[in-house]
Amino acid sequence: MSEAAFIGAIVLFIIYLLVVTLFLKIALNIIGAKKTDFGEVFITALICAIIAAIFTFLGASPIGILFIIIGVIIIIYFIGQRHDIGFCLAIIVVIVALVVFIIVYIIVVAILGLFGIVLSIFV
Repeated sequence: MSEAAFIGAIVLFIIYLLVVTLFLKIALNIIGAKKTDFGEVFITALICAIIAAIFTFLGASPIGILFIIIGVIIIIYFIGQRHDIGFCLAIIVVIVALVVFIIVYIIVVAILGLFGIVLSIFV
């Protein structure tokens, strides 16, 4: 791996962490969690990303789906413990974060698509 590729991967990972932190923070605020400052949520997102990476790597084995399910359960449990909301509310936080992400994604794609259509008319 070249130095430029390594730096690019680090930059993409940091952007990924910031995006995950933003959506996790929004979901935690919607649920009404106690610990929702950006730094606290960023550390949660970082540790969850590390757990996900480990269990995704283990998921490449023949019983990989089991490792992925265990990883998701550990991540949900970790979010629940770290933000004092419990396991059930942590499941809801993950679902809300995914729904908010999908809504924002659809809006951004629609805006960019409309922008592209407008640009294609004039070019």
